[in-house]
Amino acid sequence: MKGRNWMLLVAAVLLLGAAGGAYLIWGRPLLSKPASLMVTSTPSGAEVLVDDKPMGTTPCGLNLAPGRYQITLRKAHASTWTRQVTIVAQPVHVEASMHSDPYVLAVSQGAAFAPAWRGGNLQYCVLDGSDQLGVWHLPTEAQSPSRVSVLPDQCARPSCVWTPQANRLLVWCTDPNDHQPVRCLSLFVDKGGWTDLGEANPALVPAPAIAWSADGARLAYLLSTRPPAEGEGTDVAYDGPQPAELWTCAADGSSQRKVDTWDNATAVAWGPRSDCVGVESGTLGLSEGRIWLVALADGKRTEIPSQGASGAAWSDDGQWLVMRALGPVGQEAEGLWICDAHGGQLQRIASDCPLEYHWLPGTHQLVYFTPALGGASFWSVDVDTGNRVLLADAAILPQEVGEFAIAPDGQRIAFAGSDGSLHVLVLGE
Repeated sequence: MKGRNWMLLVAAVLLLGAAGGAYLIWGRPLLSKPASLMVTSTPSGAEVLVDDKPMGTTPCGLNLAPGRYQITLRKAHASTWTRQVTIVAQPVHVEASMHSDPYVLAVSQGAAFAPAWRGGNLQYCVLDGSDQLGVWHLPTEAQSPSRVSVLPDQCARPSCVWTPQANRLLVWCTDPNDHQPVRCLSLFVDKGGWTDLGEANPALVPAPAIAWSADGARLAYLLSTRPPAEGEGTDVAYDGPQPAELWTCAADGSSQRKVDTWDNATAVAWGPRSDCVGVESGTLGLSEGRIWLVALADGKRTEIPSQGASGAAWSDDGQWLVMRALGPVGQEAEGLWICDAHGGQLQRIASDCPLEYHWLPGTHQLVYFTPALGGASFWSVDVDTGNRVLLADAAILPQEVGEFAIAPDGQRIAFAGSDGSLHVLVLGE
């Protein structure tokens, strides 16, 4: 009797195995053929564990016996993903969406500044201990940066301005004794050669403010025209009007053209429109700052109706101009304000008043940082909806933040830290 029962059991198992191996004991088939399992993830490159056994990285194709398995995905700076998956005779595709946690990468160890993104590649400047200025490049796929060019002569206390395309750089070098600008040079990154723009246009050397056009073909700059008072030296203060002229020229310094004259002009911002710039003026008084929209063809001015305005920056499509301001008379409220391309629709979008902010490329989202206890916090605000989002806090950024630049994909922010080095905040992959 026992022998007959055993034979019946074996026959039943063989029949079930021929039918596809669906008979399971403890989640595993008695007899079966392996089935395919494809595991993918966003972001890719996650380690795949099957029942805690490493099996490869995503995308990962496996052949497993039908049954029940625990699939675990792990990746640095991302939350662990775990699911129970049942494998049968048919192929199975598991697709995991892993939440990436922000993290910071160190890029340079020297005195790095002026970060700019060219596509997905990071470019920046480094000044060594002997005042030698170098321009560096870090491709997306590279693990370490490489030097693109070095200025042959010493350059004390340099200041730099990139074109919007980050393919050309303006550099001002100062006198190490009185800190006055003595040279204005230009670098074509692809060509690697430096040009002295001061030879073509000497007015660019002492220009207190300058801005590139959106296409990188022209420059707008301010030229101070106040003559020094009799007996005036560098240690003599002057609190009267500071007249300055607004000029434009070609990127090589030629074709200079005067637009108009201002009192106390301090900065210029050139947006996507080739025929209009923003000019800032102000004195030491907090409420004295003003911004004008200026038509380059005829010099016509439109004043933005806000007190204490400064730090003008255009959105990529030219629809909005953002500024630090106090707001209109009678509606004073310090913070970030925006207006449209004609100076209208003035509205406050944030109560924060950051020193630096940039538009997320191709969007109406503004990114800025604020000091926080033990470090800094990065925020974004959508000017169309008013939504404000914390991107990273002091737990991720345990140091002060200086100038910064946002990658075109919006997922990386290069910033100069208080340690003097350049870092990249990675928001997602």
